[in-house]
Amino acid sequence: MFSPFLKKPFAQAIRDGVIPAHLNTIAGTWGAIHDTGELTYMNLVHLAGCDGTDPDSMTRFEIEGRRQAMLAVEALRRYTPGCAGARLRNFGMTIGIRDTRKIDAAYNMTEHDVREQARFDDSVGIYPEFIDGYGVL
Repeated sequence: MFSPFLKKPFAQAIRDGVIPAHLNTIAGTWGAIHDTGELTYMNLVHLAGCDGTDPDSMTRFEIEGRRQAMLAVEALRRYTPGCAGARLRNFGMTIGIRDTRKIDAAYNMTEHDVREQARFDDSVGIYPEFIDGYGVL
């Protein structure tokens, strides 16, 4: 899931103290690099523990996510060739929450079910996806 090209600059930023060592979850992917030199999409900050049902928790995590995004931008400027003049155009509108509630069903699918392409008699469809990079089913 994470770009190997982004590991090195963030690791160096941690070694140099640009990014605090406890923020070793700053990593991620980029979308496209256009001929204009624009990185059009980056997903770099990953926060755990936000309660998506609590507005106060959401606010705290949005503030922290933006703070960490600026650290990531600074690391890119310093340690990624071609990014010295990088500017952040905008943040995502809100923090991305994978889920807030899970349904406790008669049967809950497991990672094994997904990986082994389990079939069920009462299936109504399939979705050609896998377990995402966060290990969330």
